[in-house]
Amino acid sequence: MFSILVVEDDAALNKMMTARLKQEAYTVFSAFDGEGSTFTVTL
Repeated sequence: MFSILVVEDDAALNKMMTARLKQEAYTVFSAFDGEGSTFTVTL
């Protein structure tokens, strides 16, 4: 399956997108800014 990184600074929108993608069986990582996304990608 595919993994998706959601980068969105609006917490409610980030949570909504993450939840919807998980419903579709994607592995989802989320971050709230560019710095957080860089950290998430390097894990």
